[in-house]
Amino acid sequence: MDPVSAFGVASAVVQLAALAADALRGLEALVEQYKHAELSIRSMMTACEAVEAACNRISDWATTGSGHGRDSNPVLIQMKSSVANVRIVMSALQEDVGKLRTPPARNKRLGIRRRASLVWNEQAFKDHRERLSFQIQSLNLLVSVAMMWASYHNLSSCRVAG
Repeated sequence: MDPVSAFGVASAVVQLAALAADALRGLEALVEQYKHAELSIRSMMTACEAVEAACNRISDWATTGSGHGRDSNPVLIQMKSSVANVRIVMSALQEDVGKLRTPPARNKRLGIRRRASLVWNEQAFKDHRERLSFQIQSLNLLVSVAMMWASYHNLSSCRVAG
């Protein structure tokens, strides 16, 4: 496995932000198609916006110097792992949104399977919201730890210099 670097984490979160933005666009399209599920969809949109914004801030943090340090920085290692997990959750959401957005072919009757797949599944989206919420909490905790890690090293540097 490659050593974890701040730039590696920054690259991963930039890709994740793009994935969140894609899911957000898909959810926006679903609002029109599934008016009865608007509240659930808007809740997911808010979560996707949070992931996208967090990824942008983490990328900034990792590339501006705060995230720099030894390649073995345990916070960066865990951050990269967490970002990979969020990517999996976002990909699953994006796949389900894509299935719901796919319009039926013209002049073809919808089969039972296709009609069943187009039915809004509240439980599936509730599960997506829950998984995404856990991932957001995980990233939030890691950012807090990263700030403590940076503060500790800054304090240590001051003691050595003083």
